This record gives sequence, structure tokens and C-alpha cells, in this order.
Amino acid sequence: MHRLSKRELELIRLQIGECLSYKEAAYKMGISAQTVGTYNARIHRNLGVRSQLELARWAIQNGICKW
Repeated sequence: MHRLSKRELELIRLQIGECLSYKEAAYKMGISAQTVGTYNARIHRNLGVRSQLELARWAIQNGICKW
């Protein structure tokens, strides 16, 4: 599995698993929406995904989120 930090995995669970927006995820994590954007860009780059849909597919296939 690709190396993601605990915070990056938490963000994936919030955005994909709980369908939260940047602002909602930021509030829940206690960080700024800008930091969420930075995390998201890093996640997409590290996993080689181009969209939230591809990220959702990756998260489900790797057991990060269940639907």
C-alpha cells in the first residue's frame, strides 16, 4: 500500500466515507480548508489519482472506506 500519513487517511475517510466538504473536513480535523487542499493535492500525487472519483475507487479497493 502507498505510504499515507494518519492525517491523510483521516481526510480520505472524512471526504470519501462521510462525504464531507473541504470546510467540513477541515473543521472536524481542526485545520484550515487550505491545509485540506494541500493534503488533497499530496494524496492525489502520491496515489496517482486525478479525481475524487478515482480516489474513492482507490479507498474502497484498499479498505479505507466501505460503501
